[in-house]
Amino acid sequence: MTITSGGDNLGVYIPYFTAFKSQYLGLVLLVFFLGIIILIELSRWLTKLSSVSEIIEEFERIMVPL
Repeated sequence: MTITSGGDNLGVYIPYFTAFKSQYLGLVLLVFFLGIIILIELSRWLTKLSSVSEIIEEFERIMVPL
C-alpha cells in the first residue's frame, strides 16, 4: 500500500528503514505492519457502521478522487 501511494512515500520510508541497524529492523517492520493492519481493520469496522456507510456512499464521488 505504501509503495503504490507514490514516490514521496518511497522517499521517506527507504531512508527511514535503512537508518536502522539490522537487529532493530525486524522490530521496526513488525510495528509498521501492525500499524497497517490496525488501520485496515479500523477502516473495515467503520464501514460496517450504517451511519458511516451512508455518509461514505453519499460523498464517495468527492472522497475517492481526493
